[in-house]
Amino acid sequence: MGANYSLESFIDDLRSITANSGEEREILRQVAPLAERLAANPILLTKTPVISTAENGFNFNLLHEESDHRLAVAILTWLPSGATLPHNHGTWGVVVGLSGAEKNIFWRRLDDGSRPGYAELERVGEMEFILGQAVVLPNATIHSVENDSGQASVSLHVYGKNVYHTGRSQFDVANKRELPWGKNAS
Repeated sequence: MGANYSLESFIDDLRSITANSGEEREILRQVAPLAERLAANPILLTKTPVISTAENGFNFNLLHEESDHRLAVAILTWLPSGATLPHNHGTWGVVVGLSGAEKNIFWRRLDDGSRPGYAELERVGEMEFILGQAVVLPNATIHSVENDSGQASVSLHVYGKNVYHTGRSQFDVANKRELPWGKNAS
């Protein structure tokens, strides 16, 4: 079914969905099955090299982004033992596992966010990727990612805006700190 669904068709559909619905819940409801459909196309893995670097534990291979940084589509590769701190994206997202294993750990913010640089988080759940199945991440989601397996993990990521342009944060849970992440972390 997805083998004939191209990245170009997916991007056209993304543009149409986001132009016709401003409501995040509706966008996510429509994008998730299309991302699963795109993930079923084996040609997707040949669009860019899927190579990770040991320096950061993952590689972000951007496949598409609009000129204003909206509608970013990327392939992420996580090295074995690769992990992130808890973080937000500053936008909605849909992630579909393509190969390997990946665990998402979900967090809830307990403070009200009014103290700059301070954040108190509580771990509220986790889930292992089921290959080919979308994980929907509304804008308010805070999660961390781990690859506990002995092989690289590869996943398709679709964001309402490129996460390197959203003002996202990462969180040091032990020290109750909120830190800028990406381009904000200069």
